Amino acid sequence: MGEDALRQLWSSAVLSSGEPTTHGLVWDLAADGDAVYHGGTALGATTFLCVRPYEGIVVAIAVNLSLWSRDRLELAPQLAEPFVP
Repeated sequence: MGEDALRQLWSSAVLSSGEPTTHGLVWDLAADGDAVYHGGTALGATTFLCVRPYEGIVVAIAVNLSLWSRDRLELAPQLAEPFVP
């Protein structure tokens, strides 16, 4: 996938009022713009993906719990932090 396509996926959607959201196309966006997130649940498991494209860092979390959402937005960046230059 090219950079233009990724930029479109990871850019904030804009409301009809002109106000940006914190969501790209299927991706949630970090407030500081340094990371994008996506997660889901199926068959008793939950996954979560955190991508820091500017640093080339990806954190993938998979747990054996349905609908686990507690702390994943905090945990993924904490796991990535030691690798940020």
